[in-house]
Amino acid sequence: MFAMFAFSTLILFLLTLILTACGSDVVGSTLLMTPTATISLGVPACVSNQLSGQFRAGGYATGNATGEILLRNVSSSACALHGNVGLSGQDAHGQRIAATEMNQPRVLAPVILPPHTPMASPGVDPTAGAYLVMLLIGAYRDDPTSANGVCSDANEVTPARLVLSVGAVVVPVANDDPEGVGFTAMYGCHGVILGEGAALSS
Repeated sequence: MFAMFAFSTLILFLLTLILTACGSDVVGSTLLMTPTATISLGVPACVSNQLSGQFRAGGYATGNATGEILLRNVSSSACALHGNVGLSGQDAHGQRIAATEMNQPRVLAPVILPPHTPMASPGVDPTAGAYLVMLLIGAYRDDPTSANGVCSDANEVTPARLVLSVGAVVVPVANDDPEGVGFTAMYGCHGVILGEGAALSS
């Protein structure tokens, strides 16, 4: 009986090692397969010069400004994106604004962007499956460093560019929406602007 138990335990241990080596995470008793770096359907990975970004202003809610970045494929061939997602803001001199960042670490599973995608029209939902969309939240009102807790005009920071990265792809996006209502550029107190993940338009 003991020998059978020991043998079963050994098999389970070896199976766990094999699955871990293949890119799996063991969570409790559930095995969760992580995405691999291989892009399915033979679609090549996107490179930065195939992509273009567009900022669209949203509105105001509970002391925050909202907006989105739409990333599209302007090349003649479909391409795939995957990997760690990052966001940063830059001033007019190209210096990074440290307070502009992802809300938490995010990883994009492989998605395919179709070719020849135009800019999204103002006030119209982006075509499903055509854009990678990142929601932005700019915390413009509250300032814990001020005496009254409200951000002063002097401490409101508006990046000149928002830089979106996915894996090795890096795309700078002009922080400007001429069609924006209420505001035309994302801003935040001391530059606090958060990216809330990225997903295909739906």
